[in-house]
Amino acid sequence: MELALETRALRKTFGDLVAVDGIDLAVPRGSFYGFLGPNGAGKSTTIKCLTGLLEATSGATRILDIDPAVDPIGVKQRVGVVPEDLALFERLTGAETLSFVGRVHGLAPAALRERARDLLELMSLAQAAGDLVADYSHGMRKKLALAAALLPAPRLLFLDEPFEGVDAVASRQIKELLSRFVQGGGTVFLTSHILEIVERLCDHLGVIHRGKLVAQGPMADLRAGTGVGKTLEAIFLELVGAEKASLPAMEWLRSAATSSSASRASRASSRRRSSSCLSAPPPSFSAPSASTPGGTSGRREPRRAPSCSSPASSSSSSSPCRSSSRSAARRKDRRPARRD
Repeated sequence: MELALETRALRKTFGDLVAVDGIDLAVPRGSFYGFLGPNGAGKSTTIKCLTGLLEATSGATRILDIDPAVDPIGVKQRVGVVPEDLALFERLTGAETLSFVGRVHGLAPAALRERARDLLELMSLAQAAGDLVADYSHGMRKKLALAAALLPAPRLLFLDEPFEGVDAVASRQIKELLSRFVQGGGTVFLTSHILEIVERLCDHLGVIHRGKLVAQGPMADLRAGTGVGKTLEAIFLELVGAEKASLPAMEWLRSAATSSSASRASRASSRRRSSSCLSAPPPSFSAPSASTPGGTSGRREPRRAPSCSSPASSSSSSSPCRSSSRSAARRKDRRPARRD
């Protein structure tokens, strides 16, 4: 089997911390290789060692039959990299970014223009080619970084979390492009936490846990070795020992949720009572019975304002009826006497 990437006892330490602990990778040419592991397992550190961003503490590496320690430029001319932090120049436009990458790789001007145009159209970035990268969304930056990695037509592509923070439309475009790249004979080395995408795209798998490579091989062989019918998520959790992990009870969180639910129910009940009070009809007044003078049996009379002749109005000194009578009396007193 011809390998695009091979390592022997690759090791990287940071002081007393062992980030990568003597792993032996074997990535076949033309494969879609998924490199999985929990957070902090050593995935990004491994990619940085393989692409020359970090120097390995010990071990040997061969990439496309080239020793990167002997010919690092030769390796960089044949690989493309999409790092986790993208590493784009924000004060360049999308078109200027691809032009810069193409000139660094020594592409002829005509070939550079043709490839840049094709990649911008394929990534749906043609209309934003003249915009600054600083104004790009996260998904647009991911697609531009992938376009820059593909521009020199590499034979091996390293992708560190290319689907993180990408919407469904951009994710589909990236998946179709990567599948086409592999079908054309390229090799992809992918790290991702989205296991559904890895399961759909990858045909080979490597799993790293606490710096050690705990599993590697074709996807079909891993499925056969761990049990028929298991999903990649179940296989992965079994390999890293996470299926046995238990969560703390956290009764305080459950109590808070119950209390919040009871409070909402109480507020809803109060709103219903308030609504019923507001919608109730106004109180009515019964008419006098038939034995009452002026009363009519079986009928209700509407409530009327007290008249001027009512006892209540006559007993009040501030009654409007009495004030009106006094004003009329004063006007009559001021009227001149009639002469006969």
